[in-house]
Amino acid sequence: MVTALRGAPAGTTAIRFDIAGTTHELPVGTSHAGDFAGTRLVFTMSKDNDLAWIREWASWHNRIQGADSVVFFDNGSSRYSTGEIEETLLSTGGLKHVCVLDWRGRYGQTDPALRINPFYILFLQVSAMSVALRRFASGAFGLMNCDIDELISSPAGTSAFELAQASRHGLLVMRGRFMEPVPEAGEPGHRTHRHYLQMFRDSRRSLSRPKKWVLDPTRRWVQNNLSVHPYMHWVENRPWFGKETAEGVYYRHF
Repeated sequence: MVTALRGAPAGTTAIRFDIAGTTHELPVGTSHAGDFAGTRLVFTMSKDNDLAWIREWASWHNRIQGADSVVFFDNGSSRYSTGEIEETLLSTGGLKHVCVLDWRGRYGQTDPALRINPFYILFLQVSAMSVALRRFASGAFGLMNCDIDELISSPAGTSAFELAQASRHGLLVMRGRFMEPVPEAGEPGHRTHRHYLQMFRDSRRSLSRPKKWVLDPTRRWVQNNLSVHPYMHWVENRPWFGKETAEGVYYRHF
């Protein structure tokens, strides 16, 4: 849920509210939408993933998809600091903007009592989705979400960002293909995505069913409706028939 408060006095630094007899106070954050305007932004949430895999993930989307900005939600990693994550991302050499957020808290769990949407209580990631869209990407050329073990692929000469931009409603979705855990080379402990190249020829055996998406956040239906909300595998309150697929676009799921 996103709540808009109108008429707040200039210089407001926090918002206090009461829920069920408890009082909470939230500081007013800074909008970075201007900094990321026009960029091709990819974001993720991660905890203690290997820095080499993080670097490879960022490098792939920079080189192959043209992503030039990263927003990284770190869920309380203990293996390294947020500064080391930032250094790792910047070491790819092709990113204009990098923001690493210290996003601690319990990730949550699915609700087995709900068949339609058992993911609604994954509050930490769901709220991160809203922050990525509204605080960082509202003026971006495109917004892409995928995990560290997912790399988005598209036919040569194209990018998922451009295909989303060219779609009718600015929303491109895709399914994935599992990469088999059979290393081509490299020493254990030093392998990253590039050492795993095999997938089943039979697309039914390799299918990773959950959908990933790429969104054009500047579309009017996104800008003018705060009930539009991205989830891990869909975008809530999108227009009817608002999503499109494109031939040859999929994500590699390691």
